[in-house]
Amino acid sequence: MATENMKHSPEFPVGYGEFILISSDNVVFHFPHFLLGHVSPVFRDMFSLSSSEAVTGPPEVKLTEDSATIDHLLRFFDPNKKILPTESLDQMVRLYEAAHKYQVQQVSDWLEREIQIIALSKRSKEFSNPMQVLAVASRYRLPEVARVALRQLISAPSSAMQGDITVGSNLFGHLLHLREQRLRWYIQHLDNWLKDRRQNFNEFFNSCHDCERTLFNVQAQFFPIIALLSSHPSHHTLRQYLPPRGRDVCSRHNTDFLFYPLMKLVNAAVELEKELPNLPAGYH
Repeated sequence: MATENMKHSPEFPVGYGEFILISSDNVVFHFPHFLLGHVSPVFRDMFSLSSSEAVTGPPEVKLTEDSATIDHLLRFFDPNKKILPTESLDQMVRLYEAAHKYQVQQVSDWLEREIQIIALSKRSKEFSNPMQVLAVASRYRLPEVARVALRQLISAPSSAMQGDITVGSNLFGHLLHLREQRLRWYIQHLDNWLKDRRQNFNEFFNSCHDCERTLFNVQAQFFPIIALLSSHPSHHTLRQYLPPRGRDVCSRHNTDFLFYPLMKLVNAAVELEKELPNLPAGYH
C-alpha cells in the first residue's frame, strides 16, 4: 500500500481489522474481513477470489466511494459502532448507492425509506447536485426521490442539467417537458399582468405622460426577462423584473401600481415551486 498522501481513519484505525479499504480521497480503513463477508456478498466473493491467489501483506482494496460514505457504511456493518445521523440528502443518496453496489439489502432498504421520508419532509434541503440524485433515482427506481429532484430541477439554471450524468431518457424528457410548462406559466401570467397594467393605466393614468413612459419601459423588458426565464425559470429570475417599490413616477403617482401586482406573481411562483411534480407515465 502506498502511504503517500494517505491518512488512517480514527474510527477504524490500524489493528481494528485485518482488511484494508482505501477511499477515493485516500483515507485508509481497517476492518474485520469476517464482518464484511457476513453482510456483503460482494466482499464475500472478493475474499474467496483473493484466498486462491498469492497475496503478500494485508489484503486491501481501493474503493470509488469517498471517506464519509465508507465511514457511514462501515458503521452499519459494525455492531460496536454508533450510526451517525445525517439529514444531508446528497450524503444519504451516496450511501444508498454504495449499499446497493455492495448488495447490502437491509441497509439499502432502510436508506431508501429514510431518503424518501427526509425528501418529503420539511427538514429537506435542496440537493447540491440534483441531476446526480435524479440519475440515482432513475437507476434504482426511487419515485419520491425523483419527484423531489425534479421539483428542484424545474426551476434550476439550465447549467444544472449539464455534465456527464446519465438519466433515463423517459425521466429526462419529462424534466424538459416540465421546464417548458413552467416557462409557459410565466409567459401567460406576465402577459396577463401587462394587459392588466395597461387596462389599469388607461382607466386611471391616461393623462399622465410620466406614468405612460414608465409602463413603456417595463413593457420593453418583457422579452429580455422571458429569455432569462427560458434558461432559469425561477422566481429569483422574475424578481429581476420587479420595479422599485414606492418610487415617485410623477407628482401624483409612484411605482406601486406596478410593483405590488408583480410581487403577487412572484409569491405565486414561490408557492408553485414547492409543489411536487408528477412522474412520467409508466414510471413506478
